[in-house]
Amino acid sequence: MFQAEVRNLSPRPLEPLVQISSTEGALPGAVRPPSVPPESTAIVTFFVPVAGEWSILIDPRTTMVSDEIEMLMEQGCTIYIETAGDGGYGSGCK
Repeated sequence: MFQAEVRNLSPRPLEPLVQISSTEGALPGAVRPPSVPPESTAIVTFFVPVAGEWSILIDPRTTMVSDEIEMLMEQGCTIYIETAGDGGYGSGCK
């Protein structure tokens, strides 16, 4: 589990998903709250597997893989994820 500050800069709600793999699909209930309103910021909790590969589908065109997030988690900082809804995103430590 980890928390991130999610900044949704797009005019649409953002509904990130945690996926085990492309064949197994999303983990139900793994993102709380499940949606970030348009043009707003929320602290989101992601419940992710403790082992194996997983990813976060930010929007239909943007995926963050587990290695990328685990690297940020190891830094012990507040993680942020920012998306414009056009396939581009930024992430890092705050």
